[in-house]
Formats: sequence, C-alpha cells, structure tokens
Amino acid sequence: MRLSLKTKFTLATSLLVLAVVVVVSALYLARLMRQTLRQANDNAAFIAQQIYDACGEALREAAERGESPESLEPADLRDYARHAFDNSSTLNSLIESDVGISPTIYEITISDSEGYVLLSSDASLRDRQVARRPPLASLVHGSLLQQLRELYGPPQTYESSLAFRLGAMPFGDIRVGLSSALIRGEISPGLITAAYWATGAALLSTLLAFVVSNVALAPIEQISAQLDRIYAGHFDIKPVVARGDALGAVSTKIVGIGKQLQGVREILRLALSGRQTEGFAHEMKNPLNSMKLWLEVLKTNVPDGPEPQQALQMLDSEIERLDRVVRTYISFTKPIELKLEETDLRTVLEEAVDVARPSIVKAGLLLHVDFASPVPRTLVDRQLIYQTVLNLLLNACDFTNSGGRISLTLQRSGENAVIVVEDTGRGIPRENREKIFQLFFTTRPGGTGIGLANACRFAQLHNGEIKCDSEVGRGTRFRVELPLARPAEVSETSEYARQLLGAEKK
Repeated sequence: MRLSLKTKFTLATSLLVLAVVVVVSALYLARLMRQTLRQANDNAAFIAQQIYDACGEALREAAERGESPESLEPADLRDYARHAFDNSSTLNSLIESDVGISPTIYEITISDSEGYVLLSSDASLRDRQVARRPPLASLVHGSLLQQLRELYGPPQTYESSLAFRLGAMPFGDIRVGLSSALIRGEISPGLITAAYWATGAALLSTLLAFVVSNVALAPIEQISAQLDRIYAGHFDIKPVVARGDALGAVSTKIVGIGKQLQGVREILRLALSGRQTEGFAHEMKNPLNSMKLWLEVLKTNVPDGPEPQQALQMLDSEIERLDRVVRTYISFTKPIELKLEETDLRTVLEEAVDVARPSIVKAGLLLHVDFASPVPRTLVDRQLIYQTVLNLLLNACDFTNSGGRISLTLQRSGENAVIVVEDTGRGIPRENREKIFQLFFTTRPGGTGIGLANACRFAQLHNGEIKCDSEVGRGTRFRVELPLARPAEVSETSEYARQLLGAEKK
C-alpha cells in the first residue's frame, strides 16, 4: 500500500520521537536499576555492620558473665558463640527489626568459618551448613541487560557479608541476604511510571506529528491542488500560499508559470481556430462571389414590381452580411505584425475615449476617466491597444442600461501598466465568464464573438493579460495588464507569437 506524504511524515516523526523515548527510558531504567541496587547493597552493608557491633557486644556480655569456650576447637567455639548470641536480646531484636523494616532484605544469618549457621532470622537454617550466595556487589556493577535478566528471571538470593573474629582468630561471617524478587518490587513502580510516561510521550508525539504534518504540509497540498488546477486549465490569479518563505515563493512562481501557460495555450488555441476558420472562410468566399455575380444578373432581368425588388434587396443584404462575416474571420486568422513603439498610454486611451464618447452619450451613460496615476512610457503597438480599449468601452456601453456609469482608469501596479474598464451594467453570468474570451462566443444579438477574443489576443502578444471580474446585476470590470518590459523581451515574445499564429500561413 502506498503511503501519503502526510502519513510518511507522521510515521517518521513518531518513530524518531519513539526512538528518543526508548533511549531516554533505557538511560532512566539503567540509572534506576543501578541506584536501587546500590542503595540495597549499602543498606545491607550498614545492617551487617550493626549486626557485627551487636555480636561483639553479645560476646563481651558473655565474658562478663564469666562464660568462656571449653576449648579452642571449632565445635567448642561454635557452641560458645551460639550460646552468647542466643542470650543477647539486643542482637535478636536487631535482627528481627532489620528484616521487618528493610524492604529488600530476605534474611540475616550469622555463620562460622565453615558455613554452619549460628543464628538466623530463618529458624530452619539453624545448625545447617549454608553455601555462599552470589554477592550483590557483582550485580551492582553489571550491565543493564544482566541486571534485568537476573532481577526479572527466576527468584534468587544475593548476599552482602562482613567477616568477624572471635578474639584474634577469624571466626565467621555476618550474611545479609537480599531477594531479587524484593529488589524487583522496589524497582517495578518506577518502571511502571516510566512506561506510562514513555507511552504517553509516544502517543503525544504521534498526535503532535499529525498536527505538525497537517500544518507543515498544508501549503504543499495547496500547491499540489494549484498544479492540478493548472493541468485542468484553470489558472490562479494569485498565489495560494501567501507567505514569505520558500513555499510562498514556489506558489508565486507557479502562478507566473500558469499565466505563461495560459498565454501559450490561448495562442495555440487561436492558432488552431485560425487554421480551421481560415479554410472555412476561403471556401465560403468563392460561393459568395458567385452569388454576387448572379445577383447582378438577376437585377437586370427581374421585373420592376415591389415584391421582386424587395426580394433582391433582401438577398443583397444577406449576401453582404455573410461577406462581412467572412472578411472578419479572415482578418482574425492573419498573423499580426506588431509595430512596437514607446508610447504614453494616456494618449492612446484619450483617442479611444474620443471615438467611444458619442455612443456612450447616446446610451445615456456617465463616463469617468482617471489618468492621474503616473505610468512610465510603455513599449506597445498603439493600434492594437487602441482597438482593445475601444472594444471594451463599446461593450460596456452595449451592456449597461441608461443612467449607468462607465469608468476608465490607468495606473501602475508593480512592473505593470494597468488599464481598467468598469461598468455598472447587467454583469456576466458565472457560467459564461470562462467563455467570453473564446473565439466566436457571444451573447449579444448580431455579435460575432471576435471582439473580446481579439482583446485577449492583443494583450497576450504584448506579454500581458486581460482579466474579468463580474457580478450579475452590479456590473463588470475588465483589467488589462501590460508589463513595463524591455524591448528585447517584448520582441522575443511577439516573434514567438507571430510564429505560432502564422505557421499555417507560411
């Protein structure tokens, strides 16, 4: 199963945190084990010293009572010591209390040098020979794995011993036995707590990783969706990630690439449309010419009655209309030879306003012009920009009811000169907004659907673009952006556009 980037990110972060938790838990466990064992060993050594002192006190009390061993034989010395220890209430009370109080001590035993038990907290060991047990000190200094294996394996007893003398002779040992099960009981609460913390940390890290991945990868998902929209032919006007970091820069560049692709796509579409319509228009031209010739013949042979003459006039009008449409199609498919020159766009817009003003006044509309914003001279084809603006003004005039308003503004936005034509007309339905720049699409009776297609074409030939924002019942706003580019850049783009549009002509 293929995992998504978000899942991979979450898993990687969770595993990384889990690895850190495992390492920290292992360190904590090692410290806890070593500390508990060391405390148990130190406590056993302290108790052994207490018992040692109590044994010495018991032997001194026996001596004060006049008791002494019958001989220096090991058996007599053992009987003497056993009798002294049995009669010492202090020693017996100390052994009983130490075993009861200490949580890790399993037994306390006093034995002679041969291992025979003289006194023990475990009465069943009395007078028996007990073998030595593993020293707890060896476990204290062992590895973590050894400590875990010993303490959590089968129960066994360790001991901490202290040798003592009877007079000047080594006599025996004080053995403090410690049970691995009891030591494990001391360690287990800390381990359980650590396990809870580790589990909680792992779960929390997974949750945080999920949240962080959502936050961190959201811009990438937005950029991916942005690329999908470009692939589907829908181009974003502004970056989907408005941030100052690398992702924001990528989104901005994608918008720029999308604009370029939109321009190339539109040019290719127009080139294809031009190829198709050019052939159609030329095929229509010849029959129309023949129809005109035969119409002239009919005019000389038809009677002068009103009905025949009316029919001839109707045929003449319709043939002329078809001929005009064909000429318009042919002119649209021809490659455009840009005549670029440094131009003050205000003069171009003023010319368009002068031509459109009579139509605007006749329609009963108010015209507002604003060229106050300083805009550098721009390298453009004056005639194409003039046609674009005039077409937008006349369109606004046709689709705005009497008493409405049309505004024309010129301003600078970054490295672009921006021409805005806005009206308070009927607006464009949402389903038509993506079609208005397509060739032959029109909603106006008698329209050809070429005007806005030409406007889009002219803007793209200048490395610019045209945008439309409209709301039904409130009006429409067209925004023509022309870059303040270097001549070399415009010439290069124009040549590329001419090659695309004129390939079939050549």
